[in-house]
Amino acid sequence: MVADGQDRWIEVSPSQFPHEAEGLALIRAIMPDETPFRAWSNFEFRDSRGRWHEVDLLLLGRKQLHLIELKYYSGTLRGDDQRWARDGRRPEDSPLKLARRKAQYFASKLREELRLWAQEQSVQIADDRDVVPFVQEAVFLHHPDLRCLLSPSSTINLYGLDNRVAESHLTGISELVLEPAGRRAIGPNQEHILVKLLERIGLVQRREREAGSWVIKDQAIDSDEGWQDWLAYHRVVQQDQARIRFRVLSPTASQQERGAARQIAEHEFRVMSRLQHDGLLRPRDLVESELGIGLVYPYDQQWQRLDLWLAGQEQGVSLATQLSMIRQIGEALQYAHNNRVVHRGLIPPAVWVRPVPGTHSDVKVRVGDWQSSGSVQSASASSGTVEGVTSLVGVALADQGSGAAEVFGAPEGTWSAGADRVRLDVFGLGALTFYLLTGRSPASSRGALKQRLREQQGLDLAIELPQVPSTLRSLVLKATDPAPSRRTADVTTFLSQLAAAERDATIASDETDPLEATAPGTVFDGRFKLIRRLGQGSTAVGLLVQDLLADGETECVLKVALNDSAAARLDDEVEALRRLDAPRIVKVLPPGRLVVGGRQALLLESAGPETLTAALRARSRLSIDLLDRYGTDLLDSLVALDKAGIDHRDIKPSNLGVRESRGDRTKHLILFDFSLTRAAASATHAGTPPYLDPFLTGTRDRYDSAAERYAAAVVLFEMATGSVPVYGDGQGDPGSIPDEATITPEMFDPSLADGLVAFFRKALASDAGARHHTAEGMRTAWLTIFAQDATTEPDETYDQLAAQATLTTPLRSSGLTGRALSALEPYAVETVGELLTVDPVRLSRLQGVKNSTRLQITSRIKEWKARLGSDVRPTVRTGPTLTPGAAADLLLSVVATPRSPSRGGVVRLVFGIDTKLDAFATHAQLGANLDEPVQQARITQVLAALQERWAGDQEARALLDRLAAAVSARLTELGSVATVAELTRTVLETLAPDSHPDERLARGLLRFALERRKAMNKADGSQSAVWLRRRGGVVTLLAEDQTWCDVAESLAAEADRLVSATGDPANGVIPAQRVRARLDAAVPIEEGWPAALREPLRRVTLAAAASTHAAASGAGDLHHRDLTTVAALAQTFADFGGQQLTPDEIRERVRVRFPAVSSLPQRPALDSLVNDAGLGLTFDDRLRVYRALQTGAATTGLESRSSTSLAATTSPVGATGALGARLETSIGSRSFLALGVRADRQGRLLDAVEAHFGGTVVDLTGALLDALRSAAAAANMPWDLVRAADAERESSRPRRGLEELVRRSWPEVEATVERALAAGREDAPVLLTDASPLARYDNMALLTRWTDLAAPRRRAVWLLVPQLNGNHGPVVDGRPVPLAAPNQFVNLDNEWIDSTAALSAATEKEQ
Repeated sequence: MVADGQDRWIEVSPSQFPHEAEGLALIRAIMPDETPFRAWSNFEFRDSRGRWHEVDLLLLGRKQLHLIELKYYSGTLRGDDQRWARDGRRPEDSPLKLARRKAQYFASKLREELRLWAQEQSVQIADDRDVVPFVQEAVFLHHPDLRCLLSPSSTINLYGLDNRVAESHLTGISELVLEPAGRRAIGPNQEHILVKLLERIGLVQRREREAGSWVIKDQAIDSDEGWQDWLAYHRVVQQDQARIRFRVLSPTASQQERGAARQIAEHEFRVMSRLQHDGLLRPRDLVESELGIGLVYPYDQQWQRLDLWLAGQEQGVSLATQLSMIRQIGEALQYAHNNRVVHRGLIPPAVWVRPVPGTHSDVKVRVGDWQSSGSVQSASASSGTVEGVTSLVGVALADQGSGAAEVFGAPEGTWSAGADRVRLDVFGLGALTFYLLTGRSPASSRGALKQRLREQQGLDLAIELPQVPSTLRSLVLKATDPAPSRRTADVTTFLSQLAAAERDATIASDETDPLEATAPGTVFDGRFKLIRRLGQGSTAVGLLVQDLLADGETECVLKVALNDSAAARLDDEVEALRRLDAPRIVKVLPPGRLVVGGRQALLLESAGPETLTAALRARSRLSIDLLDRYGTDLLDSLVALDKAGIDHRDIKPSNLGVRESRGDRTKHLILFDFSLTRAAASATHAGTPPYLDPFLTGTRDRYDSAAERYAAAVVLFEMATGSVPVYGDGQGDPGSIPDEATITPEMFDPSLADGLVAFFRKALASDAGARHHTAEGMRTAWLTIFAQDATTEPDETYDQLAAQATLTTPLRSSGLTGRALSALEPYAVETVGELLTVDPVRLSRLQGVKNSTRLQITSRIKEWKARLGSDVRPTVRTGPTLTPGAAADLLLSVVATPRSPSRGGVVRLVFGIDTKLDAFATHAQLGANLDEPVQQARITQVLAALQERWAGDQEARALLDRLAAAVSARLTELGSVATVAELTRTVLETLAPDSHPDERLARGLLRFALERRKAMNKADGSQSAVWLRRRGGVVTLLAEDQTWCDVAESLAAEADRLVSATGDPANGVIPAQRVRARLDAAVPIEEGWPAALREPLRRVTLAAAASTHAAASGAGDLHHRDLTTVAALAQTFADFGGQQLTPDEIRERVRVRFPAVSSLPQRPALDSLVNDAGLGLTFDDRLRVYRALQTGAATTGLESRSSTSLAATTSPVGATGALGARLETSIGSRSFLALGVRADRQGRLLDAVEAHFGGTVVDLTGALLDALRSAAAAANMPWDLVRAADAERESSRPRRGLEELVRRSWPEVEATVERALAAGREDAPVLLTDASPLARYDNMALLTRWTDLAAPRRRAVWLLVPQLNGNHGPVVDGRPVPLAAPNQFVNLDNEWIDSTAALSAATEKEQ
């Protein structure tokens, strides 16, 4: 026992802030002076991973430890579990979430220390929990003026002042301090041990730290596994602030681990320091301290993480701004890829955003977090220059994991050795685009992401944004295709596709700033029409334009300087290009330098539609023909530079265009971008590693012609091998190690290997004196390599080899020349027989091959086909080779023998051959249905014997192992419980596709895969059992624990109740929000459940799959399985903007949104369904698309057409009919609707909206009158005078004065609506009524703030539009409502209004 109560509260460090001291004093006054209460305030601890954490207060209570953060926040607090927002302040990560991490780390530290203590004392502790209690996080918000508006679930573990409970809406802090003991009360002995453990941990005083020239401030501002971010200021220039990211290590880390961490940090610093692009967040210093090794980044409070910035945009983000941000991220990646650097970790926190001063919505974006950056090449392509480091990063991050990375990373895995690294970044860019446009993560977990990608073949924006334009939907779908081979190939292609979306979303303008221009068709200064934005570099933006004033070929490039200093470099470039006149160097076009759109620019000819970078990415190395031609092109340009006495200074693949010749249309290289040509000779770091000569050291301290030739040699090496040269182990700086470049014959085409080895050993020598002395000499040496006849034309020896060839003859011994063999490399064929199976169409499109080489290949193929053709058999080299049918035949052939007919008979029954028996029939049913019936026990023996026989056959065992592994992995992904149908699809996906898959057969294969798992479990315990749940004698659920079957059936029962309650199975759709709320209430989530069973969407899909009548939509809605295709069409396109749609896209959008509904037919049958759904679309035979019958009022300014009526329904009441479903869909998607209502039904509609939908009514006339009264009072104007002015004629002075007063009042009216949107529930609409003043005072445009399809809204917005004589459709007092799409108007019939109002009244009466 502690005698002195003072000792129960240990102040480790004095509080730095008076308000914090006051908050601690409040808790101290409440805390009893008795066992087991203890408190420790203001200390730091280091967790087992090496991270330092500050703790405001650790309190030991009767039941548990409380780790308490104190926050002196005032005003109104909003947000959710992840982020908080306070009035007038930017959003921040939830302090409770950060405290939760801290509590987990502290608990781990306590348990670790307990185990060490027990070892030292030789004490056995059966359960850590008997000593170390749960460490509960909490936040004490102790400002007296705080008002918390978080949801009840988000206020758990938040506490306020005891005397302000009513005002703060928070539990008083006394309830935490005086919490009852519960079942596991902490006694004196446990208290004593905990005190000793804390003494052993060593709670440290808060202190100031330094790292290099930087002084560390306060506590870490952000952290994750393996790193922490700290703010700092410069010791000398204290206004210079920085953010330092420290890579932290365990206190027990080995020297090898510390060395690896240093390599990772040095790698990022080295890689990023050489990149010069305004869209990249680059480190400025590398430091080391007790916190670890850190990278110092510039810090400016204006920059915010993308996720926090997006959370703070209460009014939403315009589509133009969203597209601008996507382009900026894409162009930064494009620049990095062109410099051989990939990111591999694109997630929202890696992107930083800053408003552009002086603009309304423009923002600047930068991409950071390049710690996982690596070479463009994968390990399979080469040994790379940074493979050792990137593999270290891969291991580190894979071990630690990252929640965001899980749902933004490509499914093939970031750290897969063979992954296409460029396509990994393309997927990340597509996922970020999805996030920016929807405001949501692509999925809630890795498993959910895979499920979505499997079902949608990418991320389909139409689920979250039904109104999304086709171009944007296609952009994201292609970029996030789960199959890398089908995914958008590179960021350049992505940006080209983005340009189409920008064109659809932007009106071309002559006033556009060339630096910001993205929309094709934009015209600058009446002369240059934008074709495509090429990208942004370190000094300029490249624009491919059409010169409207030029004759002949008019495509050219505008190189627009980013700023004045960059403009000076354009002068240098013009001067250099005018001294050069060579066919392989880009030419400047008259007038050269010019001003376009107020920006300094340079006019150049186009160097071609792609660069050498793209050509190198297309294959591992160039064919001999291309290597010969492109290499000669490069060296020709090098000779021309040498003769003119000009150094390019930045020769690399991304500065070499590929352009067709006008004559023979062969492709050649064109050298461009001379922006560094006037860089100082002493600036030896100007350029791009690894092309920059690393041996400019010591006495060779100035750039010279040898360095220029070195850059060309690296490019040639990359063309010949597919990789850049490696010196030593590839991890060190080549200039600081003695090793020469690794150059071996195996790297090159065998026919040229000896010559290329000799050439590159000379060209890449570390000693510049040992290299080729002139560009001309280097060119001559190159041409000599390709002058050998053996690589070009076949002689008699080759003809003899060809005549002797058989189907199994290796191609290298078949009589093909080296050039022919090189041309065939991309087809991965090794024998004559394999070559003959290649599609002739593919061979006819050989890229980069001379005609003579192409003719040689085709003539040999004709010769061999004539002689060997009848024996040719197509071969499949990779991938699953068995279809479901073939798999069943294989299993059957192994066991079906005359000696044991029962084995074959059981297999046939399970496969459904000549029987209607279910695949999961009981043993008794199987025994009774055999030709010679047997007892149930015999079937058990037969099934075991089948597994034994299959285990003895290599092919059968491999097949069952593959199926069992796939099914087990899928079962885990789905939450350890799934329906038979879900796992049957997994079987079909694992096997080779079949044109007519037999699902009954696949179910049989599923059963045998599960029997294989059961046999493995029996043999070695490696697989857990799978439980079967039957309904009506049929297996419906499979689970790893019977508990999960119970959960699934409970969810299914609730789903059936929901869809049955609609009363209209043909049309009823229950919105996702309502479904999730009902499922959560019926089956609350419990601790210890599989992650997938805690995911809202998985709970919905499982409920539907296990139910009798329900089906789930892609958006998480529920509907009856009898939902009609017409209703599905109407729901899918309920908020669509009347864009042009192909029939295929209509079918695909409905399939993704309602996968359980029957597939839509082809045209012309589709036309009638579209018409019945009331979409207002007609098929245009000329354009081959569906288009709107008539444009809306927003674009014509005329009265819109008659309202689009929804499909007739037999049950119009509430959410059960088409009208109710339409309104529910609007609530779920937070869209705008104009509701046509007869004047005599307006009151009933208001009652129904408030009672049935929980809506908020905003009287626009009342809001305007309130604003006018305030404005009149501010102007000292009597209210009676204002009212009198309204009766005056329009041209009178009083009336004009009133109109000015009204104009000043509109912002307050808009603010009134916005306040209503922000204050209420997200699942309830805001209904605007009495909109006549908008028409009277000519401000119908105010409504566009909410009618805009692209505008994000927190809640649905509905406008009541009275239907009066002469005022039908979306018209208010004769003025059209500015709809963005015709189907934003819904005419509510009287029966629906009356029924809904009556239903609401009856519900209220029951309550």
